Amino acid sequence: MDHDGEAHGKEKDAPVVLDPFDLALYTDAYKQRVSQEDALRGSLHSWNKFTAAKPLLYLPGRSTNTDFDAKDRSRHLWTVNELHEFGGVVEMRAQELLAAQETLLKSWHFNATQVEKVVRGFLGRQHVKRIRLVITQVANQLELAQYLAWLRKKQLVGAVTFQLAYHRHRRYRQYIEACCVRVQRATRLFLFRLHRWRAVRKLQRAVRCYQYRKRMYCHLRKLCTLLRASRQKQELEQCMTAFTRIQDVKRRQEQARLWVTHPEQMAQLLRVQQRKYEIGAAMQLPLLPHHHRQQRSTDRSKPSRDSNSSSWGHSNSSGNQSASTR
Repeated sequence: MDHDGEAHGKEKDAPVVLDPFDLALYTDAYKQRVSQEDALRGSLHSWNKFTAAKPLLYLPGRSTNTDFDAKDRSRHLWTVNELHEFGGVVEMRAQELLAAQETLLKSWHFNATQVEKVVRGFLGRQHVKRIRLVITQVANQLELAQYLAWLRKKQLVGAVTFQLAYHRHRRYRQYIEACCVRVQRATRLFLFRLHRWRAVRKLQRAVRCYQYRKRMYCHLRKLCTLLRASRQKQELEQCMTAFTRIQDVKRRQEQARLWVTHPEQMAQLLRVQQRKYEIGAAMQLPLLPHHHRQQRSTDRSKPSRDSNSSSWGHSNSSGNQSASTR
């Protein structure tokens, strides 16, 4: 009992390490051993605390704490080499954890930077998009305002033109009415003064002359309209002729360029086109009457030189036609 009391007193007096990673493990107070029992008791207590805190962390080549014999406490003791090995393992794993944390921090910082760039780019594009939308709206409003101003100006010009035409027509009508009144007065005075048949004849001649001149002016106006239309038609034909000529020149230039760049393909294409034309002409040969058939049979009985020359001319003409079409 006394021995147990002394042991308990020594256990109370011994420094108890609560944290297995405390630096007091490597101090002089920890290394000082009063007795073997105290060292055994302290090491056992520290190992139990360590295994309770970190049950999965163990040294390589050493069995777990449950495999030791409860009676033989010497197997619980740690040698100096095992302590150094344990410290090396702890430091190595601490360095690995620090390196992993540093790598994780770097990767997180890099990813955060990339995300920030993407977000800033997205926000910038959204801002630019909003600015472009506002600019587009302002431009559309400005264009609409310009169009409305132009339309109002056009309406004002049309109204002014209509008013001028109306005033001109009113003045012309007043002038015609005044002329009619003047002619009526002159005619009445003329008939009143002369009372002769010549006055009537003169009036009839004047009316006929007026009608003749009116018809002549009307025919002249129609003739001018026809001449203007014919001139416009002639100019249109000239424009179409020039346009067709330009198209022909462009097509020939394109054909020349193709002949220069791809002569073999163009020659092959020309031969294929000529062959197609000959086959189509042979397949679409019309049925001739009886006397034409006789004439054709007589033509076949002619010497071969004429037939060869005619066939060569036909092939040459077909080739030229296909080349012109190309």
